[in-house]
Amino acid sequence: MKNDGFQRKALALPIVMFSLGFILTVSLSFLSINHLDFLAMKNHSQADEYGAEVAGLRARVSLIQTRFAVGEAIIPTFSIKNVSKKQLTIWQPGFWFNHLVIVKDINDKEIPLTELGEATRRAFSPGGPRRKNLPIDLAPGDENTVEVPQDITLLYELLKPSYYTIQIIYEEQGEGWQGKLPSNVLRFEVF
Repeated sequence: MKNDGFQRKALALPIVMFSLGFILTVSLSFLSINHLDFLAMKNHSQADEYGAEVAGLRARVSLIQTRFAVGEAIIPTFSIKNVSKKQLTIWQPGFWFNHLVIVKDINDKEIPLTELGEATRRAFSPGGPRRKNLPIDLAPGDENTVEVPQDITLLYELLKPSYYTIQIIYEEQGEGWQGKLPSNVLRFEVF
């Protein structure tokens, strides 16, 4: 009887070890793939990339660098380029009314907003009422670039070292150009 119990334990141990090894391998390979994607993008120039063309416009978000220390200010710029053959009009009612800033983690989940971030999100209202609304005419080939008026570390809880992405969406309804214009997705690191 003693040998029978020992044999069952001896058979169970390799099965348990195999299962743990399999789980660990799958977990590590998932993390490695995500990290390799980000590391591959580190060497790939994103400075000239734009999002997809939408009704004659393309958008781009850019950063002065791609690595930031925890707590360091991260202030992106946002550009809209007219790639059509005719003049197009975009609107500047103040940045937050028609621009949506989205920051995600390595698992493609949006980072929690700070209180200020929630306030800017509530202000997003394409086509909504505005006290001012400045038209900007873009001739073919023209580009309009603005600095995001807020350090994104004040909008998002970027408190831990990791890899992140940022994308800005310009959306407008009403007069002039209308639509939803996503920028490129720009990767950066907080260390």
